[in-house]
Amino acid sequence: MNGQKNLQRNIDAALINIGGIRTTIGKGDILLKSVFEVMPFENEIIIVKMKGTDLQGLFNYYAERQVNNPVSHLYIETNNGQLTRTLINGKTVNPDQDYYIATSDYLALGGDNMKFFSKGEMIPTGLKLRDLFIDYFKKILKSYLRQTYV
Repeated sequence: MNGQKNLQRNIDAALINIGGIRTTIGKGDILLKSVFEVMPFENEIIIVKMKGTDLQGLFNYYAERQVNNPVSHLYIETNNGQLTRTLINGKTVNPDQDYYIATSDYLALGGDNMKFFSKGEMIPTGLKLRDLFIDYFKKILKSYLRQTYV
């Protein structure tokens, strides 16, 4: 199966580890080398298909470790390390539903002790995380040039 086709899926949430981001990009021109400095690893985007019941491991991970990883469409509320409310894509988790979580291959394979991903089905995309950022910056530049020089 072609991994690029997997990018057409609806993604319910995404997460990466803060340790995978190695520096910041300062004000001014964004150079290609800047993106490589921020993301020096060859991490591929992996989509992990997980049952709602298996997402509890993800929520417990964040509650127990109090980590500050970048996430999207995940809401995790705790009180003294105990989960008080968890949402995915703004909704309560349905234990019987399949959810698609985008992450790096490093995390999907258990990096940073994210062992909960092992309960899911790994779906490759063939796309490097860094390339996603490069494509995003290119789109912004094209949009800027159209607005400025039209």
